[in-house]
Amino acid sequence: MGQEITIGRARLKVVKRIMRCAATDVEPGTGVRDLSIPSTLMRTYGHPDCGIYAEVIEGGEIAPGDSISP
Repeated sequence: MGQEITIGRARLKVVKRIMRCAATDVEPGTGVRDLSIPSTLMRTYGHPDCGIYAEVIEGGEIAPGDSISP
């Protein structure tokens, strides 16, 4: 948290993690919990986060394929 990143020509400050709850485990058609998204993320990536929230520090154009760098 607090890290600044650049995407295209925009600069952003990371302010919060996006975590997912157990509701993501539910198959919507049946209501059966047959997935394990948070635990799969933890096993695969070492955290249960699905993304980040960031504040724009300096606006700029962002285009598909732009890299993200610290």
